Amino acid sequence: FLCSVVNEAYCQRNSYTFQRVLLGAEEMRCLAAGRHLAWAKVALLEALVTGSSSALLEKVLRKARVVDFDYVVWIDADAMVLDHS
Repeated sequence: FLCSVVNEAYCQRNSYTFQRVLLGAEEMRCLAAGRHLAWAKVALLEALVTGSSSALLEKVLRKARVVDFDYVVWIDADAMVLDHS
């Protein structure tokens, strides 16, 4: 959680929108479609970029309140931006 707070502060400082998307285990299993759970983020990113998604993805995107965007950057929960200059 600390990493997301630091990343959110970086985004605020640089006028970026920060969107924390937390998925439950069952949502991740469904999105991964039988593959390793890491594939859930691929399905989520694909839906964000292409605009095509399943009913589950639509639910996840609504829950996360994802809005219009110019680009998407994925940062894992244990990564943070260190240089804020």
